[in-house]
Amino acid sequence: MNTKIPLTVLSCALGAVFAQADWTVVSTFDDASALDLVTDVANIEGSEARSEIIDGKWALFPGLLFETNSNLYGMLDLGTDLRAASIGVGGAVTFYVEVTQPIVSDGAGGTRKSIVDVTWGLSNEQPDNVLTTRYDSYNAMQRILITTDNFEGRNGGSYVTIEAFQADVSYKIWFVVDFNLNFYETYIQGGQWTERTKLDAGDMSGIWFFRFNPGETSVVNHMLVALSRGNSVQGEKSLDPVYFDNVAVDVTGENLTAPDFGGGSGNTWAGYAVSPEGWVNTGAWLGLIYVNEAPFVYSADLETYIYLPEDLVGDAGAWSYIYK
Repeated sequence: MNTKIPLTVLSCALGAVFAQADWTVVSTFDDASALDLVTDVANIEGSEARSEIIDGKWALFPGLLFETNSNLYGMLDLGTDLRAASIGVGGAVTFYVEVTQPIVSDGAGGTRKSIVDVTWGLSNEQPDNVLTTRYDSYNAMQRILITTDNFEGRNGGSYVTIEAFQADVSYKIWFVVDFNLNFYETYIQGGQWTERTKLDAGDMSGIWFFRFNPGETSVVNHMLVALSRGNSVQGEKSLDPVYFDNVAVDVTGENLTAPDFGGGSGNTWAGYAVSPEGWVNTGAWLGLIYVNEAPFVYSADLETYIYLPEDLVGDAGAWSYIYK
């Protein structure tokens, strides 16, 4: 039902509201220049394991099969030390990334979801040392396991199974990471998760502990992706590429909004993710608001409508007319 609110009534109260939008975009991988931020480290020379930019995404390929394990470690320079930022604010900072298992050719004239054995997350290691530290390079860490195709999260010394990704769906993932206490919380949206959802660590706490705790002098300034090809003796693992896209960080604290990468995706309002029902969670700014009747948005906290055109919302906030 459409509700019409007269402007003359709305103008009876004027309020100032301020948005918190502190995302720093690391890369949208729009063209090959994005690979300037990526360092590929392969454990076998000539394996052809590599990074490419495909359809505006960072695509990692597992390369050729050998008698010994062939691995690719792709390291994306985030441009900032998340550990130092977390220590500086005395709490959490936020890392955002989008992950896709694309649809690929099955080699017989049809298609299938890509088959991958891949881990991703934050790392305090540098490219010149990652072949030594390997998977102990990770702090916050997630993966897709080849034997089950399940998406899993790392909680301290073990993995927690969540469920499989759908094919060719871009999953939005938030890591809220506290390097003071060495743990993270993580949220996901996409596919079967129609709204942003906090992932359970297996004990109902929502707290995930690092695989490896960085030291006092460690610099956490890389996203690490590890892709395993397996070997011809014990069996193949990754056969196909996996895609990553739209990486951003907020070094000021927890941020569960959707970063604004431009391009008019149609599922955001002023940079915030919009649920299929039309609700937006703006966090500490306005709380839950309903935007399907924009520029009139309904505030669940205020229990009233606000006249708030999206194009008036900026980093410094926005003026709005509040119906009373």
